[in-house]
Amino acid sequence: MVHHWLWNPRALVLFSLVLMLGLIVACGDDDAPVSTQPQATAAPAATAAPAATAAPKATAAPKATAVPTAVATATPVAPPTPPSGTLRVIVEEYGRAAWSPETQTAGQTSVSDTTFAEATWHNSIDGVLTGLLVESWSVSDDGTVWTLNLAQGVPFHFDYGEFTADDLIFNMTNSQIEGTTVGRAPVIRRNWLAEGGGMKKIDRYTVQVDTVTPQYDFTWQSTTGAEAGYGMGQLSKAYYDAVGPERAPFAQAVGTGPWRSREFGGGVWKFDAVLDHWRQVPNFVELDYREILEESTRLANFQSGQADIVALGLESVGVLQQDPDLETLKFDTGGQVFLLVHGNQYVDQPWVGDRDCTVAFLSCNNDMSSQEWENARMVREAMNVSIDRELLVETVLGGNGAPSHHYGWTGFESQYGDIADLKFEFDPARARQLMADAGYPDGFDLEFSLTPRPYPGVLDAALAVSVMWEDVGINVTQKSLTFSAFRHHGPGRSYTGVNSHATAIGPEPASRFISCLWRSCDGFSYGWAHAETDILVNTIIATFDKTERMQAVREMSKVLHTQGAVIPLMNTALVWPISDEVKPWDFWCCIPSYPTRLEFVEHAD
Repeated sequence: MVHHWLWNPRALVLFSLVLMLGLIVACGDDDAPVSTQPQATAAPAATAAPAATAAPKATAAPKATAVPTAVATATPVAPPTPPSGTLRVIVEEYGRAAWSPETQTAGQTSVSDTTFAEATWHNSIDGVLTGLLVESWSVSDDGTVWTLNLAQGVPFHFDYGEFTADDLIFNMTNSQIEGTTVGRAPVIRRNWLAEGGGMKKIDRYTVQVDTVTPQYDFTWQSTTGAEAGYGMGQLSKAYYDAVGPERAPFAQAVGTGPWRSREFGGGVWKFDAVLDHWRQVPNFVELDYREILEESTRLANFQSGQADIVALGLESVGVLQQDPDLETLKFDTGGQVFLLVHGNQYVDQPWVGDRDCTVAFLSCNNDMSSQEWENARMVREAMNVSIDRELLVETVLGGNGAPSHHYGWTGFESQYGDIADLKFEFDPARARQLMADAGYPDGFDLEFSLTPRPYPGVLDAALAVSVMWEDVGINVTQKSLTFSAFRHHGPGRSYTGVNSHATAIGPEPASRFISCLWRSCDGFSYGWAHAETDILVNTIIATFDKTERMQAVREMSKVLHTQGAVIPLMNTALVWPISDEVKPWDFWCCIPSYPTRLEFVEHAD
């Protein structure tokens, strides 16, 4: 396959510079991935989950309804023929063992919550919220008290008993203990452990949750496929109690999923099918996950018949597509690639230390009307307008995507409304002038952590942006890290610099703002928190009416755009090549970065 976009003169110059930078970075850091961009995807546009939200000046809560749901009972659904063979998956990274509630985090849980563990809810193929370990549920008329009826007779692996109310309460409570790495810990706390409310065991299979104030996102924040970290996979309390908190994260993976963990280590994670699984018995008797950082090695493994499903960048997929018989799972809008500007923590919290006032994009004055603030804001604007997003899509994605100007709106662009015309137009001359006006006529120094995420073009886009920034006078120091090595900076707020990132479509744009961009995010912070935007986030949480909530999100987006708080780059398509040993299948909605519903994958005829 010939990619004609490479013959564009601008693209040739940029691509060659990126290639040289990539070689320099790869040679300069033993931990540097040679190439990134896993890709894959799942069902389209995310849908919002039910009911209730709350906080100051909450709009009227909807009439709370009983929401019975369709979860499989503890009667296994067996395939028409006995399971056989090995299903082989290769991804870029799944990280360390994380087999206790407080250690669950994006990356590893992307695998665990779709193999050995299961969440309380999931989004069906078409995006409809469906019960999983919660069989049915209802919410009180004031939208604050949820009654959850659990699926009965669901066994944990390795004879650790069945899933009960005690396990659900344990998982949600343990996600909050000191040192937690759960990215959505604050959201779980707000929904499940609200001060003055919280969880109450009614009987062995019933839990009541009082959120105190209505929370519209109660269900989908714990839903497989709702967020980048998938759902809060439910793990065994009996196992945790038996081995203790020190050994629980890595001794054994004990969940209720259709795959039982057998072997973990050395870049290989092996599973056995649960032949009497309560919900769905897999069609394959074994599942092998392999972790391979290098793109070229993943490609070679697939070409030599060593994988049935593989995470590859779009260029590598293009190589494979020279074979007209290649089967792929393609999702036109699979995720958003963006950059995070860390250190912009303008709130009074114990974990916020002294800001380094010598860093060009930070202000040591929290007053948005001050000159100090305006100088830092102009620098962040310069960082945005010096990026040619059209060229990134053309060169890095080969046209398989679209420029992005607003974080969190991927898949919802048709609902931009009055933010549609707010764009970061490429203007390097303006970038230089903004830096000069801010007091940096000769540019400034910037540390840029090149961190891979499982979406196409993340590292290549970061390298290209480095070239563009250097062109306007920003002196970029690159640091190549795996995401698992970088991740501790998010909860710790210990980093001042920029890192490359990407995420999937959310249930709605609101989900992106209430997770990572305010003071109450004690999971992986996206680098920004300010009293004025906290007010907007609280308004979003408090707004039941979706039309009003979407407008509140637009108001938040206007501020983030003006402040350059996040640097959106591009929306990307995602493609999973599959071997001729398996049939195409559907993923759960709405996360494309890791394969889901592997228990439903069938052997090819």
